[in-house]
Amino acid sequence: MMDRRPLSTLSLAHPRASTLERAAVATALVDAHAAALSLQANIGGGAGVFVLITCLRVEIAGECTIDALTAATTALLGSLPEKMEARSDNEAIHHLLSVAAGLDSPIVGEPEVLGQFRRAVESARTAGTIGGAFEQLLSAAINTGRLVRSQLPESPHVSLARVAADHVAGSKSVAIFGAGAMANAVASALETAATHVTMYARRPEAVTVSVDAVDYINNAVVALAQADAVIAATSAKRDLFDEAEVLAAVADRKTSLIIVDLAMPPDFSLSVEVENIEYLGLDQVADLVRPIAVPESVDEFMRTASHDAEYRYINHQAAGPVIVGLLAEADRIAAEEADKAFLRSSTDTPEAVLHDLARKVARRLMHPTISYLSGHEKGTQAASLLAEAYELGE
Repeated sequence: MMDRRPLSTLSLAHPRASTLERAAVATALVDAHAAALSLQANIGGGAGVFVLITCLRVEIAGECTIDALTAATTALLGSLPEKMEARSDNEAIHHLLSVAAGLDSPIVGEPEVLGQFRRAVESARTAGTIGGAFEQLLSAAINTGRLVRSQLPESPHVSLARVAADHVAGSKSVAIFGAGAMANAVASALETAATHVTMYARRPEAVTVSVDAVDYINNAVVALAQADAVIAATSAKRDLFDEAEVLAAVADRKTSLIIVDLAMPPDFSLSVEVENIEYLGLDQVADLVRPIAVPESVDEFMRTASHDAEYRYINHQAAGPVIVGLLAEADRIAAEEADKAFLRSSTDTPEAVLHDLARKVARRLMHPTISYLSGHEKGTQAASLLAEAYELGE
């Protein structure tokens, strides 16, 4: 019987860690796919690894001890951030379910987080960094997230993109930097606002959302001088413009400018406050969210879901090899009996052959179990468990 793999998680998330602290780790990891493969190699032993990177959190989960996960992450990053939180076993499982459900997000139950979690699981499955009990646990987290959302009261917010759009909705002209999922969500949120929206993208011809104008991202510096508000949401790995370029662009402005930076890492890094410039990073946008109370029924549901997920995780590891062996034995027995039935098919009716085949396969498959029940010292204990499994009653 295989030994049970422990489960551990490392988290660096808002509000414990700042945008810059999270950005440093997210940048060092490059992307979730590559990070998971590197961590898996560092841990060794075929341990499953799952990595989730969003604008507000970095989550690393592994089928290993917390010491092994910490060592592997330290080897990848060079050092472990002080504000990274470690969790093990049932606490780690509860955390993964809570993350997927959006209960650890500023916007409680945020559907965008569940979508990001689901895509990260699909990516890990494709990359081969998860499987078996671990993959089923993460799938259970997704299902739990869907169920929790249906039990939560409606939030006044939908996503951080909506919060950002609402913050600048009174501006006459808004520039959106980027054309990815976050930028598109901002554009969609501004569709009903009496605002002129220009989107700056690397490939303007590929923009599909409804905006008033589209331009190349290289021309975006013009918006800093002319637009009333800028929402930056690119996937660039460094600043779009250095501080000198930003200061030069806004030097002759006569009106105020709002810059909302939703990018991870941030698209701007201003070391000084500039008159008439209001800058909001991800943390400041998250702080605009009005919290909602989570019903006690949801807390109770999460405790039950976490308990069930933990037992399934443990049981799958213990029972998995046995189940595989049983199915293989069933296939072998069925093939042998089918060959014998084929030889009799010329003399017996098809119904009789099929009935006899099914009976013999079932009897041969159940024979070891029946022998164990009747002859082993643990037969009485096994009988109770099997009666429960087959719902045989008393």
